[in-house]
Amino acid sequence: MVDDSRPSPSDFLTEDQVFGGRQTLEYSSNGDGLLSSTILAWKPDPDLELLFNYIWREQDNQVDSNGDEIGNSAFELPSYLAKATYSFESIWLSCSRQM
Repeated sequence: MVDDSRPSPSDFLTEDQVFGGRQTLEYSSNGDGLLSSTILAWKPDPDLELLFNYIWREQDNQVDSNGDEIGNSAFELPSYLAKATYSFESIWLSCSRQM
């Protein structure tokens, strides 16, 4: 099963907030892996919600349990998500771009 749901600005804002976000930083020692995830949510109008998410991952080649380097396990992967949702009356329109 694949979950194709994407976060919404309301997932990161309380009812009375206009702007908010979350920052996550991670490190893994095998391969010196780094991860940074930034989420910004903005609700400039009660009917308009905007969300931006940028994730950057990087790691060098990993080492197996025998101490041997695992070839081609290094990577650098940036990705982003931009989403806008506009609602009026009981209808809402949502547009997102993910890479």
